[in-house]
Amino acid sequence: MSEKSEKAKESKAVEKELKKAEEKKVEGKKVEKEKEEKKKKPVEKEKKVTKKRLPEEVHTINLGSTSGKPSVKRKRAAIAAIKDYVYKHKRKEAKISPELNNALSNQRRIRVKLVIGDTVTVYPVK
Repeated sequence: MSEKSEKAKESKAVEKELKKAEEKKVEGKKVEKEKEEKKKKPVEKEKKVTKKRLPEEVHTINLGSTSGKPSVKRKRAAIAAIKDYVYKHKRKEAKISPELNNALSNQRRIRVKLVIGDTVTVYPVK
């Protein structure tokens, strides 16, 4: 009987080893499938944060209404005329750039570039 019990123990040990080997194969297949799925999925690259280019338009604004003003008040009237023009055409608040502020002088017309975002920024055309 001792031989039979030893053989039974050995067969049980062999069966356990076979089960472990099968489990490892199954686990290995699962791991391989996961790796393949990861390879199939497109890898999202880090997107570089770039400033989005805002739409621009070039307009010619008539400043004839400011020519009758005294020279001291002419620049202020020209800025008001530009802001009115932008609001009339774009329905947005206008910001006057310092370059445009310096470019305003005794002119009848001025060409400007409108950069349209939440507000409209007005630059002189060079």
